[in-house]
Amino acid sequence: MTGPHTAASSRSRSGSSRATALRSPRKKSIHTEKWPAADLSKIETEAVKIGIQVNGKVRAELEVGAGESEEEVVKKALGFADIQKWIEGKKILKTVFVKGRLVNFVAQ
Repeated sequence: MTGPHTAASSRSRSGSSRATALRSPRKKSIHTEKWPAADLSKIETEAVKIGIQVNGKVRAELEVGAGESEEEVVKKALGFADIQKWIEGKKILKTVFVKGRLVNFVAQ
């Protein structure tokens, strides 16, 4: 484990000696400090890009809301102009939906 010791060494070289650090309000060495808590709300996304496939080949990407249902996403994908040309005149045998990832239309 060289991380904490390297950080303490860098801290001392930056003009913040151990004596100065111990006089600070924290009064602790850097290697005894706790890790900061992560704020998970900052990494949540409201929209995701999903791939739209026809017969297993990616034909387009569509940005949808993270919480949208399968029916809403499939409806948007079918209305997408790039997908219309690939399924035009074909019968959709199966629709595969993987939430947040892709929609695949099996057409014949």
